Order: sequence, then structure tokens, then C-alpha cells
Amino acid sequence: MAKDRKIKELKVVPGTVMISGPIEVLKSVTKIDTAPFNLGMLNRDEGTVNLSIAPVDPRIKLDDDLKLKLNYKTRKNY
Repeated sequence: MAKDRKIKELKVVPGTVMISGPIEVLKSVTKIDTAPFNLGMLNRDEGTVNLSIAPVDPRIKLDDDLKLKLNYKTRKNY
């Protein structure tokens, strides 16, 4: 991200995802992480970036059609 910009708002869509797997594994899941992405992609006042999910325990199943997006807003850093 440009040095003259600050993040104003971030929202991952969807906010929740459905997972399945063995109950003993699911009990330990508190969050699903996204893969790292380049902050340089946040180069406008607002926009959307496609995100990937970071690798998870192979026993956990996610929806094959899951599409994560990051909606963002930035502002000039005065």
C-alpha cells in the first residue's frame, strides 16, 4: 500500500464459512486464516480483493465453491 494511504475499513466476505470434519478436530478450530496477500493491492479509495484460504488440517473440509473477498476502504494519510 502506498505510504500516503491508511486503511479505513476492512471486511472479509463471507464473514463465516461452513466447515465439516471429525468432531474431535472441529472442536479445536477457532478460526480459519487467509493466505497472505500483497497490501500493495489496496491502491484505491475503496475496492475488493480476492483472498485464498491458508492451508488447514486435511481432515477439515471446506466448501469447494468458497470465494473469499476482502472489501476495503482507505484514505489519504495527511
